[in-house]
Amino acid sequence: MDGLPVPAAGGDGRCGVNNKSPVLFGMSQFSSCAVPLTRSGLQAFCEGTGATGTIDAYMYALGAAAANATTSDNAAPSSSPPLPAQLMGGLLYATTTTGMAYAGSTAVVAGWADASYLNLADWRSCSTSDTADCGTEVAALAAPTTGMTWTAATGTCSNVPVGIALDVLTAKVGTMNNPQARVARVGASWRYASWTYADPFAAASTRQNFMLASSVRFVEMDQDSAEGVTPASPPIFPSLPQDFFYPFLSAAGPAGGRAAGVAAWWIALAAAFAVACITARGTEAF
Repeated sequence: MDGLPVPAAGGDGRCGVNNKSPVLFGMSQFSSCAVPLTRSGLQAFCEGTGATGTIDAYMYALGAAAANATTSDNAAPSSSPPLPAQLMGGLLYATTTTGMAYAGSTAVVAGWADASYLNLADWRSCSTSDTADCGTEVAALAAPTTGMTWTAATGTCSNVPVGIALDVLTAKVGTMNNPQARVARVGASWRYASWTYADPFAAASTRQNFMLASSVRFVEMDQDSAEGVTPASPPIFPSLPQDFFYPFLSAAGPAGGRAAGVAAWWIALAAAFAVACITARGTEAF
């Protein structure tokens, strides 16, 4: 697959298992698509009595009905598993479900934007001993704990799981002059909304579009300010062995060998200066 897919609209604005929007690294996004339902269909969906099957079967039936067939007014897709999970083939859904290839499987998001499917290390879960090339395991979503409820007076279905919210936490790693963004954590949660059939006087066969919506948000991790490693300043004079001027100078003492080495250089410079002066005087005398 071309990256992590989230449900999106087709050319007609409707949902479908083949309509996906791949997540691009570092780019937050919001995608939505429509599920057409009559008032009675909304009630059937909300109460879990939809008889059309999966969202894929339901959308196919609507397309066939538009061509040369009919669909009953109370037709609705099954509400279990949640529609977003059905549209993603069970990806990120924890419960193994017949007909959903990825349900119950472990999902891993690679750490780098240029991860290759040929490099198995990019897709292996990170461990404490190997975090250079590894992926982040995404905790799968369990079935929603809050059930949907139907309110006939307002034609409202409450607590509908309408999408998946993905939060991707990134961190800067590497050198100060060329930091690279890397995925550190990925969290997934359900998005909920209430669906209300707006026109109580509409014909029984009138379908209203109800929106599924998923979001992806990239968040940069708060980190301490980058600190460069500054090497110690090199000595003015290269080090000499501690016993270079022995027995004229001893390395023993509280300052240790470094002080003795510096003093040795000063003595050497003084001696060289004295020799230079004597030589100059000899040349002038000549």
